Amino acid sequence: MPHQRTRPHTISKCEEHQALDVRRLTRDGLFRHGNLTYSAASQSDLVLTLRGGTVIVRSATTHREQLVSLTWTQQRLGGMRAWFVCACGRRAAKLYLRPGKPFACRVCCALGYESQAETPEKRRERQALEKAQKLRIRLGAEPNLLKPVPARPKRMTHARYYRLLAELLDAEEKVFAMALRQYGGRNQSLREDAADEGRSAGCVL
Repeated sequence: MPHQRTRPHTISKCEEHQALDVRRLTRDGLFRHGNLTYSAASQSDLVLTLRGGTVIVRSATTHREQLVSLTWTQQRLGGMRAWFVCACGRRAAKLYLRPGKPFACRVCCALGYESQAETPEKRRERQALEKAQKLRIRLGAEPNLLKPVPARPKRMTHARYYRLLAELLDAEEKVFAMALRQYGGRNQSLREDAADEGRSAGCVL
């Protein structure tokens, strides 16, 4: 029987490292203003300066600088999209920072995604929740599944509103059913453990 390679669950994940996202820099105005302070929770601030086709990245704490090249691609619906160019030559929307290393692409940093370590069951649960949250946002509601869905937005047709609402009810039903199976099974296991301990102690539960 051939040996099947499996992805290790101990791989370092993208979500665990400070990242530079060129899409966020675009939204935040780096290409309009030429400089930007890039902040993230629990991470050091970065001072970014645009100089031609290069972004100068300077740490606000260590004052170390790194030059990151940019490239641009034409978008299908018009306009241009910016990309970082990693030192390896790969084009990337995000660069990551590992301790003692410069910013580099995910491949050079040998990083995986959180979702790659998920079990099939966890992946289904996450996808079901994300679908429900996206539908709620399209209907003008908060992503929190316990919050009410507002009335039909003025610019949305009745047919579209009720179609999205039906999809949302179906998606939320799946999320709650998964949660019930997960926590119901856990509670049943706890009850069985307690019963076993009670019997071993001579108690009747």
